Amino acid sequence: MVGLPELPPELIETVCHRLDALSIIRLTQVSRQLWTIFQQSSALQYKVQLEINGLQDGQSGSCSSAARLELLKAHQAAWTNFNCSSSIQSTMSMGGNYWELVGNVLGTYSLENGFSFNRIPSAIRQIPSERWSLAELNIKVNDFSMDLSQDLLLVVEVTSSRSTVVHLLSLSTGRPHPLARNPQLSRDVDEPRHSSSYQFQIRIYGEHIGLLTDAHDDTAGLMVWGWKTGVMKKDLSGDEITSFAFLDHRMLLISVYINFQPELRVLDIEGPKTAMSGYSSFRLPALNTDNWEISQVDMMIQTEPSPSWTTETRPNEPFTTCHSDRLFVISVRGFGWENGSESIFILCVRLSAFLNLMEHPPEGSIDRAIAWDQWGPINTRMLRIPLLPDPWICFVYGQRCVVQTSQTRCQILDFNPLTTRKRRQDEETVDKRRRIFECPVTTSAPFAVHSVDISDFPSAAVMLAEDGIVTVSVSTEKLFSFTRETSFYSYSRALLAAMSANKRRIAVLGSRSVGKSSLIIQYCQNEFVESYYPTIESTFAKTVNYKNIDYDCEIIDTAGQDEFSLLNSKHAIGIHGYVLVYSVSSRNSFDMIQIIYDKIIDFCGVTNIPCVVVGSKVDLEKSRQVKPEEGQKLAKSNDAAWVETSAKTNVNVGKVFELCLSEIEKRTPSNQTEPPASRCVVM
Repeated sequence: MVGLPELPPELIETVCHRLDALSIIRLTQVSRQLWTIFQQSSALQYKVQLEINGLQDGQSGSCSSAARLELLKAHQAAWTNFNCSSSIQSTMSMGGNYWELVGNVLGTYSLENGFSFNRIPSAIRQIPSERWSLAELNIKVNDFSMDLSQDLLLVVEVTSSRSTVVHLLSLSTGRPHPLARNPQLSRDVDEPRHSSSYQFQIRIYGEHIGLLTDAHDDTAGLMVWGWKTGVMKKDLSGDEITSFAFLDHRMLLISVYINFQPELRVLDIEGPKTAMSGYSSFRLPALNTDNWEISQVDMMIQTEPSPSWTTETRPNEPFTTCHSDRLFVISVRGFGWENGSESIFILCVRLSAFLNLMEHPPEGSIDRAIAWDQWGPINTRMLRIPLLPDPWICFVYGQRCVVQTSQTRCQILDFNPLTTRKRRQDEETVDKRRRIFECPVTTSAPFAVHSVDISDFPSAAVMLAEDGIVTVSVSTEKLFSFTRETSFYSYSRALLAAMSANKRRIAVLGSRSVGKSSLIIQYCQNEFVESYYPTIESTFAKTVNYKNIDYDCEIIDTAGQDEFSLLNSKHAIGIHGYVLVYSVSSRNSFDMIQIIYDKIIDFCGVTNIPCVVVGSKVDLEKSRQVKPEEGQKLAKSNDAAWVETSAKTNVNVGKVFELCLSEIEKRTPSNQTEPPASRCVVM
């Protein structure tokens, strides 16, 4: 028998290539010969470092193993020593209605400019910056998502009859996607829906796409299609569905909330189309039903990247994020309407935990329903966070997530079990005061934490890209340059959208049925609309002459806000001024003004905003519930202008927007023409 010393080193190296990283490391610890071979082999070191960092090899044929290893070490050092002040900075205009971050590509849509896409550069992974746009598509865009690996742009449109249509387009041309047998997918409805506010969750996973439509005064609906065939795989409905994500090409993970019990269910995509039964269900901690301060509980699932992002579809990159074991983050938010309080927790679970538990269910689990104490304490980590990102904020990528702890700091949480960074492995107990849960919750899944100082650009939101973080801020004062002393080398490029110096974007917000649409239509079209038809979201354009200067005003008519549909942060980003409307005949709508104002302040990270508080429907004097002095006092306390108006009798309608322009100009420096923008910190 031939012993190890007699085997050719090349053969030993070939055998080692078939092993996983931990096995290779263990072998080098028991054999000096194997240690020597490992130290002399860039290919083996590269393989081990890939697995340790949660990456997979790319297809860059011109790059040797030794060169890739050096790039990988630089990439690892950049994440380990994350320092925004010495990182590449790119600034991109965010003046759009919708945004989407997928991997390293940020897409935006606005009525004026259509779709714009920006690829965030990475010098380490040799990815150049790139920018492209699509002309007008003649589609009313209510939301969108994308998958660059499949050249797929998915656009959601709500038609005039309130049915939902999904358009499958080519991301590069804007034309119907050539691989889609039916480029327009929809679900027939028995009767038109009349919801005033829609939210969408869109997921793309290989040949499957999923769409969750959540109407605040209608039933939520989850649909899954094979987008190439046009075949609908799932058609689920029910208020209990709050979010979803794909586990793999066979399994769908949904979050449900039934009888005060939150849980995660794993469904068979190929199973019965309308059934919510499936492989397993994972119970979450029971809620505290005695706490009447909490009037609503929301759950949201986040995970990236899609497995469509394979090395074959990204040929010039030396390595990419591995999706074989992704992180799932389930956010749980309890909102108290009476006191305006929020309690926000995130539950972090790796994909491998779900798969292992389904393959080997714990003893005592009944009908594939796994109780919280059978899986949660060991396999998850629950953390309380101060700010909950909106659904459009992508704050998870690979096995990392980013949590914003304040306007000037964020934390990157790394759940890769092989990471070399010091990990927290202690048990941690949250919700000791039982704000949401019936009992305090203790979890212990290990993770590493890296705190990042973002004080140079206070942020309304922080997103996680493949090579760094993206901060959505409200300032474009300057661009930051890199320093060559860092462990990686980069270049800086500004991607600033051209913008008219006299363009102003104004958002009109307030409770439902206070007359926002009537006010805008009277101002822009000189007519009064008597009937009430709830708004999803519309944008109007009008040129306004103020102090002998023509301003191109884009006026955004938003869906009504109430205690169950609070302000979306997209109405705080890229906006120059705000019109907050209450009805003088509705005390509740007046009380909502301060809540909406405070939300805008929180999102923007400023102390005050250009704002006009408007008391509408003064023609209903006999039904008045709010005195003029109360409106004036509220406006004064927030350093805002105030006026009462009637769209029906056309009283003070023009004055509303003149006051708004006045407030904007008072706060706008003479050399600042850009709306709030996004800053990207990338590696």
